[in-house]
Amino acid sequence: MTIRVEIVGEPSKYMKRAAEITSGKLVPNEKVNGLSRRLLRAEHSPARLMMYWIEVDDVPERAVMHLVRHKIGVEWFVSTSRPDLTDADGKRRNIGFMVNHQALVNIARRRLCARAWHETRELVGLIKANLPGVTADRMVPECEFRGGWCHEPKSCGRCPAAED
Repeated sequence: MTIRVEIVGEPSKYMKRAAEITSGKLVPNEKVNGLSRRLLRAEHSPARLMMYWIEVDDVPERAVMHLVRHKIGVEWFVSTSRPDLTDADGKRRNIGFMVNHQALVNIARRRLCARAWHETRELVGLIKANLPGVTADRMVPECEFRGGWCHEPKSCGRCPAAED
């Protein structure tokens, strides 16, 4: 699989403005980079302004079907498998998607879980490896995000099951 990741626009500029509006305080320009990192780590609403365009070639169709179920904060573009329009065998697809920071974090919580299909887990791991630090650092399985407790109906065994 070939992965290409681009940051869209100037998110720091708009994250600064959004933070000023929501907090009612001015943010000095020299503090913008630190502010952006803090907002991304904290997953505050201005973090959703950090947008990525991601393209992946030659993705197993099962992995594509798993990812496109995530709808909030992401817009998917998937190559066709119609035999009258392409020579493709329908087993692998190319995808492109526009996605915000929070959506990637949410996708990772489900798709990096050891119970996720191995091809999907591998794809999300490769996407994570191609992202900048703060977003990649926040992309962890649900059990890690929830402090080492599994909340799935059937645990993979990596973490103890949470008590009801």
